[in-house]
Amino acid sequence: RISEWDGEKHSEYIQLLEGGEVAQKTAGTRYHTVLGPALHSTRSYWEVLIEASSDGYIMVGVCEDTVDVQSPDIFQRPSAWMYFGCNGQKWHNGKDKTFADTFQEGDRIGVMLSGGALSFFKNGAACGVAFEGLPHFSKLRPAVLMYTNLDRARLLPAHPPVLAATAAH
Repeated sequence: RISEWDGEKHSEYIQLLEGGEVAQKTAGTRYHTVLGPALHSTRSYWEVLIEASSDGYIMVGVCEDTVDVQSPDIFQRPSAWMYFGCNGQKWHNGKDKTFADTFQEGDRIGVMLSGGALSFFKNGAACGVAFEGLPHFSKLRPAVLMYTNLDRARLLPAHPPVLAATAAH
């Protein structure tokens, strides 16, 4: 169950609140990172609730476990796969491409890692597969990057919308 940010894997400019469920950017310029727990399944799903963001300068996705969380702007590196709130682009290795709608404060972003493919959901609606060919799940962690001070992101345990809809029938 993915429900708390990792207390050891976050930038010095990120504060964990409410028992580790909420990450808040406290200071600094540039994008700073918080990671969730190590993944333990070939198929994992979690959601990030954007609790506070004045400008949508938040990225949601996954990073390799070995990423240096004290280093800013890790979306520029080959070890991060991210969906960017303010413009809906996907980012990997310093390259961006058009992907989906923007997201902002109040939105729930679902993230599914399944068999090396990374898909995103916005408020329960599928955005599609953003990336394929990711490293083995055991090397990855949920991640959020925040730029603006006082931005907040809550990690939510959840069931994939597609599975929830199938189970209801």
